[in-house]
Amino acid sequence: MDDKTRQDLQQYFERDEANRFELVGAIASGQHSVAWKVKFRETPTSNARYIVLKTDRKDTEMEDDGSSQGDDDDDDDDDDDDKDDDKMDVDDGDEDPAPPESQTPNEKNKLRALRWAKHVVSSVEVTNDPLRRVFPGVPPHQMDPDSWLYVEYLENGTISKLLEKARQKRIIIPNRVLWRFFLCLIRMVIAMGWPPAQPAGNDAKPVLEQIRGPPYGGLIHNDMHEGNVMLGAMIQNDPDFEHSLTPILCLIDLGSMDKVPNTKEANIGAVHNNIFDIALLMISLITRNEELGQSIVPDEASARPIRPRNDQPPILTNATPLLPGADRVTPFGWLDPDLRIAVCACLAARPAQRPSIASLLVTAGNAIKDRGQQFYAARYRNDGATESDEYVRRVIQELVFNA
Repeated sequence: MDDKTRQDLQQYFERDEANRFELVGAIASGQHSVAWKVKFRETPTSNARYIVLKTDRKDTEMEDDGSSQGDDDDDDDDDDDDKDDDKMDVDDGDEDPAPPESQTPNEKNKLRALRWAKHVVSSVEVTNDPLRRVFPGVPPHQMDPDSWLYVEYLENGTISKLLEKARQKRIIIPNRVLWRFFLCLIRMVIAMGWPPAQPAGNDAKPVLEQIRGPPYGGLIHNDMHEGNVMLGAMIQNDPDFEHSLTPILCLIDLGSMDKVPNTKEANIGAVHNNIFDIALLMISLITRNEELGQSIVPDEASARPIRPRNDQPPILTNATPLLPGADRVTPFGWLDPDLRIAVCACLAARPAQRPSIASLLVTAGNAIKDRGQQFYAARYRNDGATESDEYVRRVIQELVFNA
């Protein structure tokens, strides 16, 4: 634990005249930054909420408390034996190793670009930030002004944590949950391709991401793994109907995000790239095996042919875990065939053969609206019991809300 950084933060927060900050502790650390959980009040009379302070990492050995809103998927493990995995390699020479290059300026820039996207973590604007002030008798914290930022706190952990619980409890994630998570991931791709503009009004809130003409965002996340997608809150009476049965998913850690040159071809290519990445996450969710998803790359040599529809020519896909093996048995027999085909198509080895994000939006949206327990009861022998509202709620309770 970097006690010096903790002490610095504590001293500065304690000198905030409005008493708005309470440092809870470090919750995650990665190669580039440390995430700190902070209890925060906008004003002395407003309700307190938790936010996350991300600071550039200055030390070479940093442990966390097992929470997860950081920049390293390995930090989600609660086991003490695994905490050594969070430590950076230390040079045995006489000189101290150089600190990693800061990703914070880039992350701030990308957070501004995606400020109004509902499925991307929101930055938190802190007025009169005590970390930017000088207090008599308090030593300088020696942090560069561009070396920290504040974002919202997402309370329900990462996809990685969810998969860990699913394996431990031997729970297969229902199709209706998978479709909803897939739609959240599709919305993230739309956010990066079509960053929403600020809504009208004085109390603007993030909006549901929409496709508006050709893509113009040109953003590629570059690090969209299971530890960088977090579960937010359930949205009861959700006007968009997408998050009333399952929590919203939010994309975090934008420090590695790139913007491609502003050409039609590059912007389309960025969307194709992100489509492949969300399909890798779907492989992990379906198989409950993160290593499978992380091991797949676009590669025509190892790809296999599939036909997305009977009236379409075959394409080459790298979605090998979802395809029949030598025994010709289709794995994960419970999986909705249309979801299987959609994920396989997203993992087409050739970017141009991947489905359009517009078609994916329609496919997933229709599945959420039209495929309930009765739909699956007509296709399986268990009367759709594992796709009922009640069962889905139990699964979410077990995998998300239960400690």
